[in-house]
Amino acid sequence: MGAPVIGIDLGTTSTRVAVVEDGIPRVLQDEAGRSAMPAMLAVTAEGALQLGYDAAAQAVSNVEGVVYAAKRLIGRHWASPPVADALGTKPYRVVEGPHHDVRVDLRGSVLAHPEVSAHLIRAMKALAEGHLGQGVERCVLSVPAHFDPDQRQATRDAARIAGLEVARLISEPTAAALTYGLGVQAERTVAVLDLGGGTFDASVVRVGPAGAEVIATAGDTYLGGEDLTDRVVQWLGSAFKSEHDIDVRRRRVALARLREAAEAAKVTLSHADQCEIDLPAVVAGPQGSLDLQVTLTRAELEALSSDIVERCVALSSKALKAAGLVAEGLDDVVLLGAATRMPMVQRAVRAFFGRAPVASVHRDDSVALGAALLGASLAAGGVTRVVDITPRHLGLVDAWSVVEHDVEAYQTVITANSPLPTVATQVFPTTRDDQSTIIIMVYQGSSRRWDQSDLLGELLITDLPPAPVGQVEVQVTVELTEDGLVGYSVRDAKRGTDLPFAVTATPQLSDDELLAMTMK
Repeated sequence: MGAPVIGIDLGTTSTRVAVVEDGIPRVLQDEAGRSAMPAMLAVTAEGALQLGYDAAAQAVSNVEGVVYAAKRLIGRHWASPPVADALGTKPYRVVEGPHHDVRVDLRGSVLAHPEVSAHLIRAMKALAEGHLGQGVERCVLSVPAHFDPDQRQATRDAARIAGLEVARLISEPTAAALTYGLGVQAERTVAVLDLGGGTFDASVVRVGPAGAEVIATAGDTYLGGEDLTDRVVQWLGSAFKSEHDIDVRRRRVALARLREAAEAAKVTLSHADQCEIDLPAVVAGPQGSLDLQVTLTRAELEALSSDIVERCVALSSKALKAAGLVAEGLDDVVLLGAATRMPMVQRAVRAFFGRAPVASVHRDDSVALGAALLGASLAAGGVTRVVDITPRHLGLVDAWSVVEHDVEAYQTVITANSPLPTVATQVFPTTRDDQSTIIIMVYQGSSRRWDQSDLLGELLITDLPPAPVGQVEVQVTVELTEDGLVGYSVRDAKRGTDLPFAVTATPQLSDDELLAMTMK
């Protein structure tokens, strides 16, 4: 057995670390016996940095210094729609970084999102080292199945900042499938539905004694429990405005209190029919402090969130269709994420799949456990086979054709649900005489239209030899690794020589920035 490779579940709302000892995976607990650390970071008025439960305790008292759900924005471009949503719904300050990336300003301390995640990963590393009694240098890190290459690279960068080498990125549903597969003697086909704090993935996975192979996946990286919380926050804010004609959602401290109450109500209504919400002194009014006292019923919560659950069912149906299966063709259904405890989610799963979800897989711990299982396999020489897939189409388009000819569709070079790793090549002839440069835009999306997809980057290719139009052919090769990371190479197709290029329009941090963050 080589040096230990730990498994880390870097969740939107909580973070866990697991190890394998004597062949048994286990999630580690802190000194207080807690197996999950809130994925929250705080900068105090004195400039001190605090994590987890200490940060969560300041969510209201230090509203300008606490960040939560950072995973929802990691690796995103500033211009992406989720960023605009965060600007309007989060009490902490979200700011634009120098690479058009997304950062947070906590009491004047501006942190890139990989930095925020790095602090959480570093805490998990320390917990594992304390338990194992030795240093840890490598990990298997989980990511949502629908994270794009930028989000995956940013997550990998977070581990690097924290002092860990990522032995493998693994999609969260795939990790849970490995946990499900413990002790399985024959191959089984399961649907894994992961409704986490910030994301939803539905994956169809073939699981057996040798490992796990993803057949198809569908999902949304901005659909999760946080959206359910936001619905309750908006409902509470509307109730207060109706009574007092004051919109407390525009006030940071009041917004943080509404969110805290909404989270508690969500949990209560998973086992109770109604919940009393009593918030004294929400804001000051002309006649003194104003309170919020309302009753939220389970039926009202379900009405508020019905479209979210319907969206999850639709994505589950899409995954099944892509796998060429019907619900009856599955052996089991596995649920992950705290939001799947909601009765309406349970009912929707039973109605769509015609069966209850399997009870033997822990919906909170199984991702970390599966990551640890893969880590132990890699430490032993890699006996577990794990095949992930690319969740969306990847395509290329010449910027000139977009500007001059209004081309709307990119040329798909890698289709959704292709097994990883994979490589594809596309040739682009020059469009002008003596053209010296060409810009190829790289997109990934469920649609094949570039304007409905996410820009991964632009390849600025230079030093094309002078020649008449169409006589120079630029061959662009795109590689997706087993971790879902993207790489490029460019050649002159006719001459067989490499062409220089630079990748621009990407939110990724530079090596110098990563080194500086690591040295902090």
